[in-house]
Amino acid sequence: MTVQDFYATIGGDYDATIKTLKTDERIVKYVKLSAEDETYPNLERSLAEGNIADAFLAAHSLKGVCLNLGYTRLMTSASALTENIRDGILKDNTMDLFEVVKTDYLQIMEAIKELP
Repeated sequence: MTVQDFYATIGGDYDATIKTLKTDERIVKYVKLSAEDETYPNLERSLAEGNIADAFLAAHSLKGVCLNLGYTRLMTSASALTENIRDGILKDNTMDLFEVVKTDYLQIMEAIKELP
């Protein structure tokens, strides 16, 4: 899978990312590092424990990571979740929003395995 194919698969923004990181090799390096990042597991754990304050911080951090790496689809879903829990309250649709984040995140993790 090429880097451009990766971004097409995950609903990402290759053009913005290449402008920032300059080479496909650098993109691959940081994309693979993002697979080791603990932000998503922290989000999942915090929500499972009902710790909305930590979940908010994790969702907000995840949104930032996505913005930096051009993960547009995941950034959008993480942003929606961030705004949903910004006030520190678990709402009826919070876990539905998290499921979208989870789906988007897992798609990226699978696509990363296909990178050189």
